Amino acid sequence: REALAQRGTESIYLSVDLCDPDRLIESLDLQLAQRGFTRADIHAVIHGAGVIDDQRLEKKPLDRFRRVIQVKTQGALNLLKITPNHTRWIFFSSVSSALGNIGQTDYSAANSALDSLAERLNLSTQLPKDRARSIQWGPWRGAGMVRPALLRHYERAQLRLLTLEEGTE
Repeated sequence: REALAQRGTESIYLSVDLCDPDRLIESLDLQLAQRGFTRADIHAVIHGAGVIDDQRLEKKPLDRFRRVIQVKTQGALNLLKITPNHTRWIFFSSVSSALGNIGQTDYSAANSALDSLAERLNLSTQLPKDRARSIQWGPWRGAGMVRPALLRHYERAQLRLLTLEEGTE
């Protein structure tokens, strides 16, 4: 946020359940009003929400599967509904969208949906061109969603993890 502020850009970090549209609107409007803005002033959104709940698909209860999917997909759709058409988007997706991971069928599908949503937004003839990007983040060492079992899996697969410095940069 400091780097953005140094460039004259105001930013807001929301920690809210994106699947609860009423709470999302309430939280966003409050944060904007405290800074003298409205939703019309939003120019970009970085959607970085996500839930990891690794378990093989055949053993995972449907409610846990939905929870992982919905925070990315329904969360993105809820944000899209309440922001102006000129809004630019950065979706934090995952390399698991392209490569998959054991126990992450839902997480991979959710990230793939964000990748597709970014593509769809960019293909719309009624919206600004190149308004969306989906970043397929690789795993981070020391932060993020990599639990010990997944870390061992990545190491066996010789997939290099991002350092905190690389990811932040």
